[in-house]
Amino acid sequence: MTLRSKLAAFKIDRRRISVAVFVGERLEFTDSRQLSLIVSKALENAKAYVDWVIRNFEIDSAAFESSIPRRGTWKSRFAPEMLKQFRDTGIPVFEAKLAPILTAFAHPPLRRRLALRDVICAIWPVISQKDSDVFRLDAAALGLYVQIERMFEASLTTNDS
Repeated sequence: MTLRSKLAAFKIDRRRISVAVFVGERLEFTDSRQLSLIVSKALENAKAYVDWVIRNFEIDSAAFESSIPRRGTWKSRFAPEMLKQFRDTGIPVFEAKLAPILTAFAHPPLRRRLALRDVICAIWPVISQKDSDVFRLDAAALGLYVQIERMFEASLTTNDS
């Protein structure tokens, strides 16, 4: 079974938004943008960036790492707005917690995000060479996790029919 879904996986952290775009399980694009120090401008830029990703890659789904963001962080300010932006355009959003992602990438399960980044660097060495931006690695790990989980779910549904 081939999954042709176009997924944009986002990582929001420390005034930075990063994305990894997948077509099926193939990584097509990664990018990262620094956001303004001014919250209103940063939110405006983040929304414009999401619009750009949607238009340029014709994505049909998005992914975010779910967590309980600490109050006052960039993630707590931007993630709800971005989720709403996708939902308002009818694009489904998948959320995944870090623990299952760490478990999925190694046996025995990885314990830290740093180990996950090492795995992603081994899969796609070219990402690790871009601006030494680790958030691209996080977005790529999330995107691959979501796409593979969706592929497994689809094959189970097909086999049950």
